[in-house]
Amino acid sequence: MRIIQTFWTQDNFEKTIEMKGGWLSNESFYMCWALSCLNAKKYYGNIELYTDEGGYELLINQMKLPYDKVHIVFNKEVATKIPKMLWSLSKIYTYGLQEEPFIHIDGDFIFWEKIDFENKLLFQNLESNETTYKSIYNYLVSKKQDLIENKFLNSINTEYTNKASNMGIFGCKDVLFSKQYSNNVFDFISSLDISEFDDYLNSLNIFIEQYYVFHLCTQNNFTYNTIHPDVEDYRSNVKGGFFNQPDSNNSFNHFLGNSKRYEDINDYVVKKLKEYYPDDYKRIEASNLRDANIKKLKTQMYSWLADQEEFAKSIQPFSFTEFDLLFNKDKVQLKKAIANESVEALYDSCIKDLKNLGQISTSDNYNTAKVSLLKFKKYLKISQVNVDLLKAYEKFMVAEGRSITTVGIYLRSLRRIFNLAIEEGIIDASKYPFRKYKIPSPRKSKRSLKKEDIKKILNHKPKLVSEQKALDYFIFSFLCNGMNFKDVALLTNKKINGDFIEFYRSKTENTTRDGALPIKVPISDRIKEIMDRRRVSNGKPEDYIFPVLERGMDLIQIEKRISTFIRNTNKALNDIGTELDLPLKLTTYVARHCFATIQKNNGAPLIYIKEALGHSNITTTQDYFGSFDDDSLKTMHEGLMVGMED
Repeated sequence: MRIIQTFWTQDNFEKTIEMKGGWLSNESFYMCWALSCLNAKKYYGNIELYTDEGGYELLINQMKLPYDKVHIVFNKEVATKIPKMLWSLSKIYTYGLQEEPFIHIDGDFIFWEKIDFENKLLFQNLESNETTYKSIYNYLVSKKQDLIENKFLNSINTEYTNKASNMGIFGCKDVLFSKQYSNNVFDFISSLDISEFDDYLNSLNIFIEQYYVFHLCTQNNFTYNTIHPDVEDYRSNVKGGFFNQPDSNNSFNHFLGNSKRYEDINDYVVKKLKEYYPDDYKRIEASNLRDANIKKLKTQMYSWLADQEEFAKSIQPFSFTEFDLLFNKDKVQLKKAIANESVEALYDSCIKDLKNLGQISTSDNYNTAKVSLLKFKKYLKISQVNVDLLKAYEKFMVAEGRSITTVGIYLRSLRRIFNLAIEEGIIDASKYPFRKYKIPSPRKSKRSLKKEDIKKILNHKPKLVSEQKALDYFIFSFLCNGMNFKDVALLTNKKINGDFIEFYRSKTENTTRDGALPIKVPISDRIKEIMDRRRVSNGKPEDYIFPVLERGMDLIQIEKRISTFIRNTNKALNDIGTELDLPLKLTTYVARHCFATIQKNNGAPLIYIKEALGHSNITTTQDYFGSFDDDSLKTMHEGLMVGMED
């Protein structure tokens, strides 16, 4: 029986070298792939690769893996049929190319003995994952009613089953079946607008691969073999399941999902490759297939060491005058830059400071405000900013179609710039125009719900995966003192202290005075339930709890990922709010307002609410709240859920 593997790089060799495939490092990724290939060759004698030019360069030329045949099939024409987000399609395309029986294995699947099968099909195991499969099915049907007659959906629509086949290994003796399977999937995908599936891409991947192949198998009355017992609860088997156990006494390993992030599994793969294939291990270990980030950090480290050595040689006797000049270097430059009272220069200085503080989103907002102001008056001096100019600028923005909210945001940034000019001695405080000129504010919209509405949200059972995820994060935010969603994304293991979550708001972390107290949240059963369901790491203290961010991201990447996270969550929350007929648009920020409102209605002292929300501008209340013990905090939080759950 031929063993085949699929490796699609999208012909981006440099990017592919840095791929981790879900592992802790790309070195582990490629060592696992090598072990998978070499053991398949050992037990079956014949292994073939379906790839593109980038894959050939990497696996054949660089890693020198002993494939008997290499098929370069993923050209530009094929790539147009395969959306980059749908990784399963490259495998399904390969299935459709086969002209004789085959066994396909993933690069994270490792044989430890030869496995044969008697029937027409071979799967790893059957699994039940009703939430995932049924929700994506319902979504497909709801969005694409005209596809009910499609070959792909026709019979699925009439009879739903929660069974699916894990495709870490897929054997097929009837190549007409594999071609039918592949053709049906590609016909189906070609009829979809993939942009509509942003929140469902991973679910769509496993649906078209694992759910559909099993459904088609049963529809054709094909008998099949599995090499592992059924898995009823996938999540409980991610690390503890038979196939994830790092033990070569098993017949195989298939390292799924988050199991790749466990250090013991990474070490196990590297150890086994080194033990059984030392030459291949040495070749990969000595190659350039290392994390680019690690190489970059090492380069930086050596550069820093060299700079430090040069600096040590250049140290002169201490001088207060020279120290003051050095320490206030930026201010000296600032004063030189704004000698002509340039508002643009002041904006640039403020934007730079915000970026240095890690406030990337705020810095972007200030830059947008600067562009707007310079469009109104290109060469503006701070001395020209008076009441008349502010009124004219307001009218200009309204005429351009800016909302009152946007007008207010831009003018508040200009007010901050004027205050900066006063602080730097550029202009006298008597010239301050914002005492007479009032920045317009929109009518405050209602942003809090009644207790009855919150109860409806807490007891809601979404049908869609994206809505369940959004609901979990909304409830988590609500129960965690109205935690900002940015702070939800930034939550790490080290912020869990016993029965409490302790954190500082990212919004005020860099501006809070020394000695400020962290926000302290008792971990209730509901909070723990959500954390257990959504968390991706129980590992290192620095690891993020929720799958929003990844270690090693820079500030710009973090802000972009959080922005996407909030946008997608708000989209799903809006759908939930519409379904529940809520009196206002449901957004991430509503959770914060609801927490404060309900606590106030429950009789919680205002000073507790201020502390719980992390309002850092009132130092006296921070000191006062240090006297509240853990039991008091737990008592106050218990009131959040009174009468909420059925």
